[in-house]
Amino acid sequence: MMTESRTPPARRAAVKLLQVEPTTRCNFICGFCCGRAMDQSDLSFEAFEEILARFPDLEHLELHGEGEPMMHPRIFDMVKVARDRGIKVTSITNGSHFTPQRIEAILDSGIEHLFISIESAIEEEFKDIRGGNLGKVCEGIRALLAARQARGVRLPALGFAVTVLKRTIDALPRIVELYNALGMDGGISLHMLNTMTSYTTSYTRGMATQLLGPLEQALAWTRYARIVEREAVAGGGVHFSDQIFGQMADGGPTRKRRVKEYRSCSWLDHGLYVNRHGRSSGCARIKKSEAFGFGAVSGAGIEAIVASRDRMAERVRAGEVPEACEGCFIAESIAVRMTNLLERRLVPGGDADPSPSAAIGEVPRDAITERALVAAFDGRRSVREVIEEMSDMDAGEGRRRLLPLVGELVREGALVSAG
Repeated sequence: MMTESRTPPARRAAVKLLQVEPTTRCNFICGFCCGRAMDQSDLSFEAFEEILARFPDLEHLELHGEGEPMMHPRIFDMVKVARDRGIKVTSITNGSHFTPQRIEAILDSGIEHLFISIESAIEEEFKDIRGGNLGKVCEGIRALLAARQARGVRLPALGFAVTVLKRTIDALPRIVELYNALGMDGGISLHMLNTMTSYTTSYTRGMATQLLGPLEQALAWTRYARIVEREAVAGGGVHFSDQIFGQMADGGPTRKRRVKEYRSCSWLDHGLYVNRHGRSSGCARIKKSEAFGFGAVSGAGIEAIVASRDRMAERVRAGEVPEACEGCFIAESIAVRMTNLLERRLVPGGDADPSPSAAIGEVPRDAITERALVAAFDGRRSVREVIEEMSDMDAGEGRRRLLPLVGELVREGALVSAG
């Protein structure tokens, strides 16, 4: 039974990445948007200021939730408050609000990156999916880019955010053609139609048939990787959620996109989500903040909120799938890998590779514990058995502390399969 270093290494308490939902109101009618089933309301500007003030270490703010951010009456004031603190601000919009007045406000605000949502570059299909006018959206993009050029500024960068449906799995080449034709420079971000129950329960009947299976998703990701490697698109920026969820493992468009081995949820490592009611949760995909959230930012201590987030992160790293995360591809992929690891029999593999292949997310390291783990494996007992013998605490706590470390040692080659 191991007693050294009983307490895991201290984690960073700072929240550096924050996503805030300004509103759930929207003028489009996308069948996959769960915001339609929520109360239609705005975050007050005063609440936003309080939220921002409570995170002194903030580096990046995403102003976007389930609604259309530009329908919030003070969205550009929100951007300015954050930019005055040196915080990078990004957002996603449906692109239908680029009037001359709003374009000037966008340029004045200092927002760094805007992504425009799109699923198809075909006018009729775009209207059928979103209920909007693609021609008007494109006209607004051109006007914003022209106004930006007239001012002689580079920001905001403009890109596309694509949600892939079964019916649009082949739409990416035409979207890239439109991106290039418009002269956009902010990159293309791709997301699969969400399979989490917090989303699917509000899908329209027709939209429920548009979910992609694993093979279809793999095909879409492969095509995406090829598209962003093209010079015309690769020079663009990287969307906030791509950075968080590991689509861009190194912060730039590379082939590392194709390798998605998650060791933790990067969002739980660094970020927090706050909805339009000021309630915090692990990420924007968790919609039941009353059941699965960490409390109101205005009423709870930030330390308590971050501690709750860290406990959730600890469970995910060890292969548990919290109820709030059911259906999340990150949590479930980690769970599969960790479940398989528990039954393996390992032996020391020699010196660990100090620069192993890139993996997404973080695992707090503990050198004393890791040395004891390497010494404990002799090829006769499974990882599960070794963890049970070494743990001086509850079985679940022992697994949460030790199993991710075993995973890191295997990844680095310090532990290898017996025989």
